Amino acid sequence: MVVKSLSGELLAEIQQKQLADLKAKAEQLSPDIKFIDLVSAKKLFDERQAIFLDARSPEEYMEGTITGSIGISLMSVVKGEVEIEKLIPDRNAVIVTFCSGGECDVGVEMARELVDRGYTNVYVLGEGYPGWLEAGYPVFKPEGSAAR
Repeated sequence: MVVKSLSGELLAEIQQKQLADLKAKAEQLSPDIKFIDLVSAKKLFDERQAIFLDARSPEEYMEGTITGSIGISLMSVVKGEVEIEKLIPDRNAVIVTFCSGGECDVGVEMARELVDRGYTNVYVLGEGYPGWLEAGYPVFKPEGSAAR
């Protein structure tokens, strides 16, 4: 186990298990929730083919997020503080939700909320913001109060 830990294999195994657990939860919530890997998400990002939706808290969003993402916490949608249908009126838009990766399931919960509201092209970035950051993909730190 120490050898695995030192080589990073243990961390990779833990991350794979967490991703598998997230996928299992998503499957239980709705068969319409799909996952997207980092490379495919980056392709959509580069081609400006998707709306990236940061479902974390406003505080987490303000600490850093995927460049161009919209910060809308799951709680603000559930409580009716944000009308997602006004922000994203096209129910066929490609939407990639994400959170903090690992054991964080807020991205999955946001995807379920969107699917339940009739959105048809919803994906979850299982590795979340930490995976995106670790891959060296574009990130930014919002100024002011941009998150909801």
